[in-house]
Amino acid sequence: LGSQCGPSNLELCGEAEKTLLEQFGASSTEELDRAIQARETVLAKLDADFKLFVGGLQKEYLAASDKKDRAVAAVKAGRLGLLKSVQAHAKREGRAEL
Repeated sequence: LGSQCGPSNLELCGEAEKTLLEQFGASSTEELDRAIQARETVLAKLDADFKLFVGGLQKEYLAASDKKDRAVAAVKAGRLGLLKSVQAHAKREGRAEL
């Protein structure tokens, strides 16, 4: 990364950024602290909301995966393997039907 727009590199800033830097520079330390804290609080809430959303998706995924696994087990318990072995045997024997 090279130099970026900032108080030490005004020549790298556009007019809008220079205006903001002037406004921020005129602010007190307390005002800057409050502005930073407010934005960090918003970021923390966004992150927490996202984690909550992902947690919900994870629960849905696990429930759907469990449901699928139970359904697959039920199909296999319905003698799918035996059906396939009989079909393969019939094909080797050259019979179209048993």
